[in-house]
Amino acid sequence: MSMAAPFIWPIGYLIFFLPFGVLLAFLSQYIEFMWFVSLIFALITVTVGDPIVCILKVLFPRLVPVEAPPLFSTNMVIFVLDTPEVIVS
Repeated sequence: MSMAAPFIWPIGYLIFFLPFGVLLAFLSQYIEFMWFVSLIFALITVTVGDPIVCILKVLFPRLVPVEAPPLFSTNMVIFVLDTPEVIVS
């Protein structure tokens, strides 16, 4: 079962972590302490996902469409844009 974890994690992320993270981010606008819960949830989620993407970038560069994926980021979603006129800093 542990060998299947890298394949199950993206499905679980889309079904559970992403909607729950968006809900927590929305609630943090109205409930004062909810930003901290949202941050902890994002740290737990991203800590597992970002290193996997970095390893995939090294092993299979064409598989990951990001030029330099971060090893650690607190963003729940990173948008990948394929337009040369948009500069994201």
